[in-house]
Amino acid sequence: MIQPSIDEFFSPKIYKIFIGIFIGVAFINFVIFSVAEFNESKRAILKELKHISTATSNSISVAVWKNDKFEIGRITNSLLQNREISAIQIINYDNKHVETNIIKNGRSPAISKTTDIFYTYNDKEIKVAKLTLFTDNWSIWYRIEKPLLLLFLKTLIETFTIVFLIFWAFKKLFAEYISAIRFGIQHNTKSDDKLEISSSLRNIENKFQTMLNHLINIYLKRKTNESEEEKKEKDEKKEKEELKEISEIEAQKRFHLEKIINFLNPNREIFKKYFREMFVSSQAVHTESGDIYLFSEIEKNQDLLLIMVDYEYSKDINSFELALIMKDIEKDILLKHSVNNRIFSTAKVLEFTEKRIRSKFIENGIQAIEDVEFKGLIAYFDRKNQKIDYSSKGVFIFQLTSTNLNVFDDYGLYSDRMATGIPEDDKREFSIDTSSKDDVFYIATDGYFRQIKRDKRREEIGKNGFTEVLNKIKKEPFTSQKDSFLNEFNLRKGDKKQVEDVTIIGLKF
Repeated sequence: MIQPSIDEFFSPKIYKIFIGIFIGVAFINFVIFSVAEFNESKRAILKELKHISTATSNSISVAVWKNDKFEIGRITNSLLQNREISAIQIINYDNKHVETNIIKNGRSPAISKTTDIFYTYNDKEIKVAKLTLFTDNWSIWYRIEKPLLLLFLKTLIETFTIVFLIFWAFKKLFAEYISAIRFGIQHNTKSDDKLEISSSLRNIENKFQTMLNHLINIYLKRKTNESEEEKKEKDEKKEKEELKEISEIEAQKRFHLEKIINFLNPNREIFKKYFREMFVSSQAVHTESGDIYLFSEIEKNQDLLLIMVDYEYSKDINSFELALIMKDIEKDILLKHSVNNRIFSTAKVLEFTEKRIRSKFIENGIQAIEDVEFKGLIAYFDRKNQKIDYSSKGVFIFQLTSTNLNVFDDYGLYSDRMATGIPEDDKREFSIDTSSKDDVFYIATDGYFRQIKRDKRREEIGKNGFTEVLNKIKKEPFTSQKDSFLNEFNLRKGDKKQVEDVTIIGLKF
């Protein structure tokens, strides 16, 4: 019989080698699958932390926005009840203050998931904090402890089966090979018979190889396609990037206008002489447009002049060209002041500014300037006498006192919808007292008022709508009002197209 002869070749040493291979392969497979299971568990926990962050983000945003320490503590303690969470950190985005930073006893913050917390204010998302939830390796191992035990048994059985099949197939192949050789020797096999035997052996080897490859493919098969959730996350990421691109376009418009304004206006140190606080809030219709304003110090530490121009948007009128013309106008005004040693009337400066701008644009071949309405303001800030002398066309000044709100337009003070103090001539020069340090002033172009409301065909926001906004946000910190004005404007505008450029200058003397 062939079998006893085959067993002679498989000594105890051969069996030890196969057993060693079996143990080695089982251990390697167990390590590979354990690492895969660990990573899968880690991803699952991070996904849970993401869901937890999303579920609690609204509560946290409100608590941080209102600086409610008690509510932040309550939310933190509630989150720490979750077994997966080993530590929590909340950092206020505005002042980088660490609202909470707690680590469970005996745990370590090894793995983290950070989420930006946004507070929705007037349909605008404001980033207020960063929430970081931590987990550790203990949480992951605790989750996969039982699966790993089952995995070990599964790996042990599968590896033993595969090694046994390989060992059995090797013995079978070896036995067939020895049997064929012995048969050929005993019967003095001819050349043709040897070819046939070789062919049979190759068939056996091919079958064995096919079986082995099939087992290996089944054993080592991995997922190659993305899961639906991963695909959804990628789509969400792409959508956020597209929204970011849109925001960058709006930021580019603001950046373009800010560069022009910074080119025109003096440094901040000059403003500090005249104003305790100030801000400029603006939103242009297009990148090439924007209300232009220019501050000039006429008499050092005493007099400051504001030239403000608001043209209805026209593709032929470029804001940068307008800024250059205004810079020339400024030089002429300063020259005439130095010669006469006094500032001439604001009405004349306004008239001079309008004529000079129109003539300059016409010289440059832009005839469209004739069809576009000029609106502007000349405001002379007299620090010594504590007053504002001004003349305007379509630009408004709002004086917020401790008791009421005064509105100044082209004809002076407005009272009960009736203009008072209208001069008989057409110079229209007026003065506003600035001696009270509690008064707040807002200079606004009419782009805010003329905007069509959302869900309306013709109704504009109007001065009454602006007054409503002013009364709503007047108790906010002064510098925060800069964004609040535009937030309220965009809320009232909705998806309606912006009609004109909007500019608001806030001043505290």
